[in-house]
Order: sequence, then C-alpha cells, then structure tokens
Amino acid sequence: MLRIRELRQKARISQTDLAKVVGISRQSLWNYENDFAEPNISTLAKIAIVLEFSVDDLIDFKKIHDELSEDILEMIQQTKKPIL
Repeated sequence: MLRIRELRQKARISQTDLAKVVGISRQSLWNYENDFAEPNISTLAKIAIVLEFSVDDLIDFKKIHDELSEDILEMIQQTKKPIL
C-alpha cells in the first residue's frame, strides 16, 4: 500500500543508503517495500523527508480505498453527521 520503492527509485537512492540514513535495517525497508510490514509514523516521516516527498505521496490512498468493502464505505457514510 506504500509507494516507497517507486519514490525511492525516482529519487535514485539505494535501499541500503535509505535504510542507513533513516536508521532502519535494509531488511526492514525491503519488508516495507514489499508489503510484508508497515513502518511506524516516525519512520514513515523520516523516509518522506529523505526522499523529499510528503507522507501523503508515500501512501497509496486510492489502493487503500479500493480495498475497502462497500459495506465499510457505507458504514462510514452513515456515521457522518449532517452539518446544520
């Protein structure tokens, strides 16, 4: 769900270099890039800063939205209160 690999490659930074600067193992970064794990918000922010993208750029909100079932989306709509 994250676009770390894509944006890391655009920034022309190796996994090893990004992991070193962010303070994580290359294996952790590999896991993030391959959807086997998700970074905590602090790590995500550090990755965004190093790659010079926003956290929003790193998160594929469209893919997350598309994975939500229609039932969940309907529940979300029902919980919204109208503004008077």
